Amino acid sequence: MSCTKEYAREEETQLPKITLRAARVNTKMTQAEMAEKMGVSRETVFAWENGKTPMRTPYLYLFCRITGFQPDDIILPEASSLNEQERE
Repeated sequence: MSCTKEYAREEETQLPKITLRAARVNTKMTQAEMAEKMGVSRETVFAWENGKTPMRTPYLYLFCRITGFQPDDIILPEASSLNEQERE
């Protein structure tokens, strides 16, 4: 099998990315319930979902543990993108 076909097969099996809100709703949790599990306020969850406040990496991993998604599956709002200091 050629590398091109293997790559194409991998592409076919990848799941589409999901927003923070959709991932939370998929787990049938309200913002308040997610906030309680994460140890933050409901307003913080709202701000993350709407790109008002960036979600720091440790919270992203906690969010993923709770929802069952992988960090690469999550679409973060533009304001939540990792800044240069967090990437280093």
